[in-house]
Amino acid sequence: MNSAELFGLMATMLLIFVTFDLARSMRAEEQRLSGLRESKHVPWQSTPRIIERGER
Repeated sequence: MNSAELFGLMATMLLIFVTFDLARSMRAEEQRLSGLRESKHVPWQSTPRIIERGER
Protein backbone atom coordinates (compact mmCIF):
# COMPACT_ATOMS: atom_id res chain seq x y z
CA MET A 1 0.00 0.00 0.00
CA ASN A 2 1.62 3.28 -1.05
CA SER A 3 1.31 6.65 0.63
CA ALA A 4 -1.46 7.90 -1.68
CA GLU A 5 -3.72 4.96 -0.80
CA LEU A 6 -2.94 5.40 2.89
CA PHE A 7 -3.78 9.10 2.70
CA GLY A 8 -7.05 8.35 0.89
CA LEU A 9 -8.01 5.79 3.51
CA MET A 10 -7.26 8.19 6.37
CA ALA A 11 -9.21 10.99 4.68
CA THR A 12 -12.21 8.67 4.18
CA MET A 13 -12.18 7.57 7.82
CA LEU A 14 -11.92 11.18 9.00
CA LEU A 15 -14.85 12.20 6.76
CA ILE A 16 -17.00 9.36 8.12
CA PHE A 17 -16.13 10.30 11.71
CA VAL A 18 -16.92 13.99 11.16
CA THR A 19 -20.23 13.10 9.47
CA PHE A 20 -21.36 10.89 12.35
CA ASP A 21 -20.22 13.46 14.92
CA LEU A 22 -22.15 16.22 13.13
CA ALA A 23 -25.25 14.04 12.89
CA ARG A 24 -25.06 13.28 16.63
CA SER A 25 -24.69 16.94 17.59
CA MET A 26 -27.55 17.95 15.28
CA ARG A 27 -29.77 15.28 16.82
CA ALA A 28 -28.91 16.49 20.34
CA GLU A 29 -29.64 20.09 19.32
CA GLU A 30 -32.98 19.04 17.80
CA GLN A 31 -33.94 17.23 21.01
CA ARG A 32 -32.99 20.32 23.05
CA LEU A 33 -35.02 22.61 20.78
CA SER A 34 -38.03 20.28 20.81
CA GLY A 35 -37.84 20.24 24.61
CA LEU A 36 -37.86 24.03 24.67
CA ARG A 37 -40.74 24.09 22.20
CA GLU A 38 -42.79 21.66 24.32
CA SER A 39 -42.24 23.69 27.46
CA LYS A 40 -43.27 26.87 25.60
CA HIS A 41 -46.40 25.26 24.16
CA VAL A 42 -47.53 23.82 27.50
CA PRO A 43 -46.75 26.45 30.16
CA TRP A 44 -49.09 24.90 32.76
CA GLN A 45 -47.06 21.66 32.88
CA SER A 46 -44.72 23.07 35.53
CA THR A 47 -47.48 24.72 37.60
CA PRO A 48 -48.79 21.64 39.53
CA ARG A 49 -45.26 20.75 40.63
CA ILE A 50 -44.76 24.24 42.05
CA ILE A 51 -48.11 24.07 43.89
CA GLU A 52 -47.27 20.64 45.39
CA ARG A 53 -43.91 21.93 46.55
CA GLY A 54 -45.60 24.92 48.20
CA GLU A 55 -48.16 22.74 50.01
CA ARG A 56 -45.60 20.37 51.53
